[in-house]
Amino acid sequence: MGTGSKGLGQRGQGLALVLVILAFGSIVLTALMAQVSTSLRVSRANQGFLLTRHAAEGGIDEVLRDLLQGKDALSPSYAIPAPNINGYDVSITISSPTAGAEPAGLYQYIDPGASYGLASLAGLAQYYFRIDNVRPGSSMRVYWVFTPAGQPWTLTLYAGTGPAIVAQAQASIGPGALLADGALVSGGMYTVEFSNNSGVSLDSSGYSSSGGADKTWIYAQAYRDYIISSSAANATLKVYARQSPGPTEPVTRQRVYSEAWAEP
Repeated sequence: MGTGSKGLGQRGQGLALVLVILAFGSIVLTALMAQVSTSLRVSRANQGFLLTRHAAEGGIDEVLRDLLQGKDALSPSYAIPAPNINGYDVSITISSPTAGAEPAGLYQYIDPGASYGLASLAGLAQYYFRIDNVRPGSSMRVYWVFTPAGQPWTLTLYAGTGPAIVAQAQASIGPGALLADGALVSGGMYTVEFSNNSGVSLDSSGYSSSGGADKTWIYAQAYRDYIISSSAANATLKVYARQSPGPTEPVTRQRVYSEAWAEP
């Protein structure tokens, strides 16, 4: 009897220990499953945020590509992109910055169309290049290298599209050079007229973004600034973009700078 009772007691203790282990394991497993579930929810939320943020960035990139092509994103005729990226509809708004709040501008070399409209100018012909966003007080330099060089020319800078002349230069041999002091420039739209006063065709040299005595260029402070806001679901991004020289006629190559990114 004594031996049997002892065996039953040991088996009872073993069963109790198993039950304790199972109960502890159940608690641990429940906690672990809750942690895994939370991690999955967080991971899905993070993934969703990244997808919406990338979609918002993609919307801004589409506008920046248009600015690089020389488009005026504030023109009434401009079609604001409305892409669907990563399955999210992207909403974009574009506005002008507050006057006086823009970063300081820099002088840059501008291509007046040396490889297309001005590539070859027929005898006694004129070529016009318009810049819409010259900054107030910006001096303007025009340099026109052509062959054959020993031919007469005239360079004229007009306020707007004319007829008011801001500055003019002419000579019987090239290259052509014109300088308009900043005190004469009140800002806005200006037009440069390249005139071939000879009876032969003049072939212009190429353009260089760093200027050069053997290149054709305009040197001025000209740009247009935009505030671009792009939203996709709960993600919104804003960028302060600068397009230099800004819209021109004919359209010329542009540089576009992202001045600042912000997440409201």
